Amino acid sequence: TWADLMISLMFGEVHKKKAELMEPYPTVTALVLKVRALPNIKQWLDNAPETPF
Repeated sequence: TWADLMISLMFGEVHKKKAELMEPYPTVTALVLKVRALPNIKQWLDNAPETPF
């Protein structure tokens, strides 16, 4: 859903930069990893330019 996508985008950056902050939230972490593993999203993330925010 759109909500899953937004949550994964917002918390995905937290997970990427400070994974320990996500430890108390295993369900959110699982959602982030699931959405980021979707083929089209994974391809976009793998090829997206690095940004500071």
